Amino acid sequence: MNRPPGGNRSGALLLELVISGLILGIILSTAIPMLGWVARERKLIQQQEAAILEAANLMERIAGLSWDELSSERVEELRISPALLRQLPDARLSAAVELDPGEPRLKRVRIEITWEVAPGRAAPPVKLASWFGDRSARGERDRQVGRRELKIEN
Repeated sequence: MNRPPGGNRSGALLLELVISGLILGIILSTAIPMLGWVARERKLIQQQEAAILEAANLMERIAGLSWDELSSERVEELRISPALLRQLPDARLSAAVELDPGEPRLKRVRIEITWEVAPGRAAPPVKLASWFGDRSARGERDRQVGRRELKIEN
C-alpha cells in the first residue's frame, strides 16, 4: 500500500521550530552587539565632524589677525564655542604659533581639540595647522601661504 505524501512526520514540526529558534538566537546574539558598536562609531564621527568645524572656524578667526597680532598669547585667548561645548562638554583647545626657523617671515599656527568619548578614554584629537606669511614682506599677496593640514589620529 502506498503512503500518502508527507507521511509519518510526528515531531518534525517541533524539531524545525527548535532549530529555527536556535538560528534566530545566534543571529540576534551577533546583531545586537554590532548595532551598539555602529551607534558608538556614529556618535564618534558626529563628534569629530563638530570638532573639525570648530577648528576650521577658529583658524578663520586667526586668519583675520594682523601679522603683529598673530602670537601664541593671542591664539591662547581663543575659546571653544558654546555650541561645541554643548556637544562635547569636556572638549579642550590648545593653540600655538611658531616662527619658522628657516623663514622668519612665516608663522605656523597649530590648533588641537581633544575630548573623551567615555570616562578615561580619549577620542582621537583633531589637529589643524596652517602657515601664515607677513603681507608687508610680500606686498599685497594673500597672507596665507601654505596649505592647511587636517589630521585625525587613530
